[in-house]
Amino acid sequence: MILKRLILVLLAMFLVMGCAGAVSAEGEPTITSFVATQESGTLSVSFTYNIGDATSLTIKYFEGDTEHPISITSDSQIHLYTESRSYTATLNATNANGTTLKSSTFTVEPIIEASFTTNISSGVAPLTVQFTDTSTGSPSEYNWTFGSAGTSTEKDPTYTFTTPGEYDVVLNVSTDTAYSVSTPQRITVTPRVITDVDIFGLDAPVSGQSPDISAFVSSTPIGNVNLTPVVSWQFASNGTVVSGTFANGTIYKAIVTIEATNDYNFTTSTGFDVDDATSISRVLESNNRIVNVTCIYPATDTGLIDISSVSITGVTLPVGGATKNTTKPAVSSTPSGGIASISNISWKDDSDGSTGGTVFKYETVYKAVITVDAKNGYRFTSGLTATLNDKTALVSLNDDRTSATITYTCTKTEAEGKILPAITKFTVTPTSGTAPLDVRFTIATTNATNVTLNFGDGTSTTSTKNGYVDHTYSTVGNFYPILTATNTNSSVTETLSILVKAPLATSTPTQTAAVKSLTTSSAETGNMSMIPAPLDIIKEFMHLFYSIFDPANYLFAVNESGNTS
Repeated sequence: MILKRLILVLLAMFLVMGCAGAVSAEGEPTITSFVATQESGTLSVSFTYNIGDATSLTIKYFEGDTEHPISITSDSQIHLYTESRSYTATLNATNANGTTLKSSTFTVEPIIEASFTTNISSGVAPLTVQFTDTSTGSPSEYNWTFGSAGTSTEKDPTYTFTTPGEYDVVLNVSTDTAYSVSTPQRITVTPRVITDVDIFGLDAPVSGQSPDISAFVSSTPIGNVNLTPVVSWQFASNGTVVSGTFANGTIYKAIVTIEATNDYNFTTSTGFDVDDATSISRVLESNNRIVNVTCIYPATDTGLIDISSVSITGVTLPVGGATKNTTKPAVSSTPSGGIASISNISWKDDSDGSTGGTVFKYETVYKAVITVDAKNGYRFTSGLTATLNDKTALVSLNDDRTSATITYTCTKTEAEGKILPAITKFTVTPTSGTAPLDVRFTIATTNATNVTLNFGDGTSTTSTKNGYVDHTYSTVGNFYPILTATNTNSSVTETLSILVKAPLATSTPTQTAAVKSLTTSSAETGNMSMIPAPLDIIKEFMHLFYSIFDPANYLFAVNESGNTS
């Protein structure tokens, strides 16, 4: 009985539900979705929806308290709001059976629009640019792209472009719901420019001499070119490369190739200066970083004789408390006879460059400065060497190499009341030759209690203070003998250079033992007895004879009495 009642109840429920479904299908319209979406970069909102059984649709927009109903016929609708804030919109779906409502609440975000400004748009590398964001809509993220140079996520970045080129800069801004990309702005970075170039140290052509390829350059701004350019000499008439020495009465040109460094460039306005050249032209390579400078020189002149060396002697060196000797010293040249005049000696205090006073100061370094002028028809070579009292001095030449300024830095004068040793002469003859090499040192010192000569080959001798010392170098090599003069107050040294080469002969001659002589002076006054005895002259001649001829088939010697056998 109970089971029958339960079955009847269930049947009644199914009947009711079936009737209700039929009413719904033929009843009021349905709204399954109503979505509001803001259009990117605008205040417009797009509404999309899904409805059923509606004969008309109306969306009610609210601007403040004002309702704006709009009838629609499509599956979507767009509405432009006037400001960013929260809104509510209502969708009304209507048919003959009634009306169904569905509301959507949403927020219209501010419009995002990317833009920026710069403090500069072009300049010379390295170019530093300040970027300032001017985007609207309060973006929360920033992404900058500086062309191919780099990126940044800062709001207002500063960026330095180090390489010349053109860079299109773009700013991308975004929020959680929107983004915007700016219009590109171009930054132009130009190379740094070299305004002037000075080419120096390049000798003008001289007939009979080899071309000089050891030029140097400097630039403005300083330090932005390769300091040692490539030099090529050509005949100006046909561009043929010079081989050998310069000919007589011929016009030559030097092609000097210079490369810029540190991102600098040459321009057509870059100035070039070259000593002695009559005309200068230049050709820029395509990248503007290499320039070929053509320097044309006057025709070679055969009338000038080159002076290769100058020797100044008889200079009394500084002594503290002594009167300065400024008289003209003796001078000679190689070749001889090329000197027109020599100036008086100017004594320059090395500490401040002053030349005043007639007495040498104590404990002071002086420079002897002397000017030598060449005769008409002569000029000094660019590699002129000079000595003062047989010691190497510095040389400075004027532009046409007809005048040479010779500077020698002297040993510091002694302290007042102290006597210091000095080496006034230290030379060797010869300075080179084949092994075994016999040499003679000439020595002159003052105020020395002990003089030591280290031959540089592992041997040394307590030397004469004034006189000759003979020595034989039996092995091949470069040797640097050192002379040291000392007293209780100080010591001084000087060094020479000797080159001993291998013999050219293939046979080994029989030689007698070399006899060395030592001649000393009687006192330290500097007066030396340096004239060798006649027997010494004969011995030296015989030694020279043995070095030339092969004595394999005979023996020729000189005994102490001067007889030959």
